[in-house]
Amino acid sequence: MSLYKIFVLFMIVLFSSPLVAFTITQDKVFQEIYKNPQNQNKKILMIYTANNCPQCAYMKEKIFKEKEVFGYMSKHFVVIEKNTSTDELPEGFSYFGIPTMFIIDSKGNTIDTIVGSARAKDFLEMIKKY
Repeated sequence: MSLYKIFVLFMIVLFSSPLVAFTITQDKVFQEIYKNPQNQNKKILMIYTANNCPQCAYMKEKIFKEKEVFGYMSKHFVVIEKNTSTDELPEGFSYFGIPTMFIIDSKGNTIDTIVGSARAKDFLEMIKKY
């Protein structure tokens, strides 16, 4: 491969990639969460979902709405949903399966990661650690 072709390939890759990745603290939703005084002591549960993901739908429509889970989450967490198919994802939050849930503190640090779906009782036990 000629040097010219390598240069052209490099330029294509360089300019087709985002030049500046954003961090979670630069996310508009993240910033709005902590403007509300009621959220000051809450952590964030950021869930990565995808179109046509049955496990994602199960967590959002069944588990998160279970009375005990909903009550605990409402008191201790704010949920942010990011669709891996359509949303820009913040830097530093890698995933290898969906749903992936990140527990994040008010400074944008990842406390833990939960991969996959779970029954209500099991999920509640996982998040009560935080």
